[in-house]
Amino acid sequence: MVGCAFVLVAFPLESAQWSGNASFGDAWRAIFDATTSRIDALAQATPLDVAGTLAHEGLTRDELARDPRYAAANAGAWATLAFAWLAGGMYLLARRVIRWQVPAALIATVVVATLLFWLVDPDRNPSPLVELATGALVFGAFFVATDPATGSATPRGRLVFGAGVALLALAIRRWGTYPDGLAFAVLAMNAAVPLIDRATRAKGDVE
Repeated sequence: MVGCAFVLVAFPLESAQWSGNASFGDAWRAIFDATTSRIDALAQATPLDVAGTLAHEGLTRDELARDPRYAAANAGAWATLAFAWLAGGMYLLARRVIRWQVPAALIATVVVATLLFWLVDPDRNPSPLVELATGALVFGAFFVATDPATGSATPRGRLVFGAGVALLALAIRRWGTYPDGLAFAVLAMNAAVPLIDRATRAKGDVE
């Protein structure tokens, strides 16, 4: 997360330059077939990046969904990734590799916070499902924010930590200059962990 945040802050122009859209087959051949291409990787705008750009143009959610620029961002592929991350996260929970509090609080906070905006104005605000399926929130909930070395050590603290990551990431998505904001949200909450643990530690808590 530190490396990701550093690159985004230090090289904002370079990290926003997309080489163009490519199908899965084209990307596979470009990356793994050394006989036909010397390209190491292909980058393209994410659905969140395109959605933010189109929202500034005044498009409604229905208009955005029909826009070819949004279709080219492969939102369906991101939804597939989110489902795969969810399945992997469930496996980690079942094996007790991670605690449930952070992912539960993060996902629940995203659903509750975005549901209110979506119900009030669905033409301008994405649904909770869209928020979860078009970015790195699900990945972060299970594979990043659950890091035991930098996260909260108390059960209640982990709930606060997960909710804080969700709210900060959503705020950056809506009002910030970065399309996702997960890296910055996690790092900000990491800095607050000592204070969170001090405020939420109860007698009998097991770390």
